[in-house]
Amino acid sequence: MSTERNAANTIEARVVARGPREEPDTAEEALSPQARADAQKRSALLANVRQDYRVDGGLWYFRARPDVLAFKEAGIKLVTSHNSPEVAFSMTALAQAKGWSAITASGHPDFRREVWMEARLRGIGVLGYEPSEQDQEGLASRLERTMRHVATRGEASAGATLSPRNSERGGAEEKRDVIKAVAAALVESRLQDPALVERVLKCVEKRLDERAAEGREPPTVLFYDKAAPTRHREQLQPAEHFARSR
Repeated sequence: MSTERNAANTIEARVVARGPREEPDTAEEALSPQARADAQKRSALLANVRQDYRVDGGLWYFRARPDVLAFKEAGIKLVTSHNSPEVAFSMTALAQAKGWSAITASGHPDFRREVWMEARLRGIGVLGYEPSEQDQEGLASRLERTMRHVATRGEASAGATLSPRNSERGGAEEKRDVIKAVAAALVESRLQDPALVERVLKCVEKRLDERAAEGREPPTVLFYDKAAPTRHREQLQPAEHFARSR
C-alpha cells in the first residue's frame, strides 16, 4: 500500500448509532444489557485507538511523532492526507467506536481499499470502493487470522481458557469442517452482501485447498472454554492484546 500523501482521504458516516460517550434516551435503554455491552465495547475501542495518538480536540497526532497530524475529525467525517494502512485502520476503528454502522470512503484507491477491508471485518457497510477478486482473497486471509486468534464461541471472561477446538486429535477433514463452519458464522455476521459472503467463503475454501496441496494442516481455531481450568489473567493478556488489535 502506498504511504505517500494524498490531498483528502475521507471516511464519512452514512448511518450513525449511539456513540460511546452519549447518554441513553430512556430508562429502558439504560437498563438494557445489550445497550450497556455495546457502549462498553465502543468505549474500550475508543480507548484502544487513542493509545497510538496524541489527541487535541478533533486533531489526532501520531504519538511517536507528536507534531505530525495523522487525521482529523470534521463533523461526520474523518479526514487524512496519509495513505498508510495504520492510519486507515485507526480511522475505521474510530468510526466503529463512534457507532458508524455504514460509511463512504473517498480518496486514494489504496486508502479506500484498506478502509473497505477493515470496515468489512468490523461489520460496517462501505460505499466508495469496488473490491477485486484479489481484495476478496485478502479479506479471506484476514478472516483466517481472525479465526485463529479471536474467541469465536461465547464471551471472553477473565478466567476463561483458550483451547484449540480442532486439536491434533481431529483429522484434516474434521479440522477443515470446523474452519468452514467458523468462517461461515463469522462472515455472515459481518458482511451484509450475500454475494460477497459467497465469494469470501469460496476464497477461504480455496486457501484450504492450497494448504492441503502443499501438505499443510488446516490452521487451528482457538475457542474460549469456560469449562476448562481457570488461568490467571496475566496468562491471557497476550491473547487478549491480539484480540484488541488486528
